Amino acid sequence: MSLTDTSKENLQLDPKNTKVFSSRNALKSLNISSLLNTSPSSKEANPTNPQLLIDYAPEIFKNLHEQEPTGQVSQEYMKLQPEINQKLRAVLIDWIVSAHKRFKLLPETLFLSVTIIDKYLEKRAVTRQQLQLVGVTSLYLSSKYEEIYPPELKDFVQITDRAYTREQVVKMEKEILNTLNFNITLPTSWRFFERYGGISDLNSQGKSVGQYLLELALVEYHMLKYKPSLKAVAATYMGHKILNRDYSWRIEDTGYSDEEIKCCAKDMLILFQAAPRHPLTAVKEKFSRPQFHEVSSLRIS
Repeated sequence: MSLTDTSKENLQLDPKNTKVFSSRNALKSLNISSLLNTSPSSKEANPTNPQLLIDYAPEIFKNLHEQEPTGQVSQEYMKLQPEINQKLRAVLIDWIVSAHKRFKLLPETLFLSVTIIDKYLEKRAVTRQQLQLVGVTSLYLSSKYEEIYPPELKDFVQITDRAYTREQVVKMEKEILNTLNFNITLPTSWRFFERYGGISDLNSQGKSVGQYLLELALVEYHMLKYKPSLKAVAATYMGHKILNRDYSWRIEDTGYSDEEIKCCAKDMLILFQAAPRHPLTAVKEKFSRPQFHEVSSLRIS
C-alpha cells in the first residue's frame, strides 16, 4: 500500500461548495446548555460500565480541556513544508484510515496517529519520500500507546509494501518522540466525542454519523482550524440533526457559542455531502459497512 501511485496533484480536495445549503433551511438555534455537566444526574451511556469512570469523568474532561491547547495544531504549518502540501497530507491520512481498518485498531488509535503526524509536521520539514514513513511510524506509535495487543513492527513494515525498513521505522520513531518531547498524551476529538455522545443520549446510528464526520474531518487540512472539542460538539449535534432526533440536551455550558458550533457543523455538512464525489474514498468505504449502519450512503435533500 505505497503512496507513490496515489499522491496525484490533481486531487480535488477541500470541497467548499456553499451552494449545498441553498435548498436547506438554516440550522436552528441550538438548545444546548452544556456538554460539560458535572452533575451526578447527567445522562451517561452504560452507567454501570466501570471503564467509563463516571465518578471521575468531570475532572478528567476538565483536565482534557485544559490540556487541549497543547494538542492544537496550527493551520499554517504547511507553509513551512517545502516539498509536501495539503493534497499529499490528505492522501496520507486516507491511507492511514485504510491501514487502521486493516489492522482492526481502536478508533482512538486513528485519531491519535493523525494528531501525532500533524504535531510532527508542524515542527519538522519532511520530503515526499519521508511522508509515508512519518505516517506509518505515527500509527505504530499510537497503536503501542492505545492498543492492548498492538500489531508487530514487521506488520507495519509490510503494510507499506516494504517501502521502508524496520530500522528506518525505529529511527523515525525516535525522531518523532524526541521532537514531541515524548508527549503523545494529546486530547483528540474522539475522546471528547465519546463523552458528548454518551451524555447527549446519541444512539448507535447517530454515533456512527458523528464518527463518520470526525473521520472525514481528519482528512481535510482546513478542519485543523477547529479545536478537537469543538469538532466533537459539532459531530454530536449533527449526529442528532441528520437523523432528525431531539437534540435538546439538558446540560449547562459547552464553552462555545451557537455561532461557533453551527460554523463547524456547516463545514462538516459540506464534507458529508461532498464525500460521494471525493477522490479519496477510504472513510466513505469504511462507513458503508453494516457495522457503521451504512451511514456514508445517507443522503440529505
